[in-house]
Amino acid sequence: MPIHLGKVFLTMLIKDKAINIAEVAIEIGLLALIVFMPFAYAGVEVWSQTVFELGSLFIFIVWVLKFCLNGRIALLRSSLDLPIIIFFILAVISRFLSISSHASTSSLHRVTAYIIIYYIIVNNFISHRKLKRLSFYLVTMAATLSLIGIAGYFNNNIITSFWTYASFSTFTTTSHFSGYVGMIFPLSLILILDKDTERKIYFSFCAI
Repeated sequence: MPIHLGKVFLTMLIKDKAINIAEVAIEIGLLALIVFMPFAYAGVEVWSQTVFELGSLFIFIVWVLKFCLNGRIALLRSSLDLPIIIFFILAVISRFLSISSHASTSSLHRVTAYIIIYYIIVNNFISHRKLKRLSFYLVTMAATLSLIGIAGYFNNNIITSFWTYASFSTFTTTSHFSGYVGMIFPLSLILILDKDTERKIYFSFCAI
């Protein structure tokens, strides 16, 4: 009997360890995409889109394995579920009715990757601590890209040496950069309300 209990306990420990590894792998994978995509011309190149889609697939596989280890599938519902489902169905229909099947297929792959990443974030970044960490990643990335853009404004060689086709910072068009920063800027303003003084100063710098 003690041997049997020992085996059960060891199995539980191994399973918990594997689940923790999966959670870390998911977070590192998401962080890698958050960092990689803006530096890769904001994902407008075919090669960078391919890396994003493969990265999303890898994270999805790890996420499914985590479900298998847990022994149950538990998905959190959100208010965006219905619009996302409708949008995905329209994307699939568009793929089969499109006059350019190649372009529609590529777009469908990209939309699928976006949806996968959305649901992985919703279901894995549940705790306040994890959401705060994800917010830190995003705001830091936006601030870094802004600093690169400012540096490039004064010395364009800094940009063209690494990003030949960039028009501002690492982005090929200024509208893409504006859209990226415009989405993250409100988040930095919210994080300024952090009770920690050091974090408050940091996020104030990022917002500026």
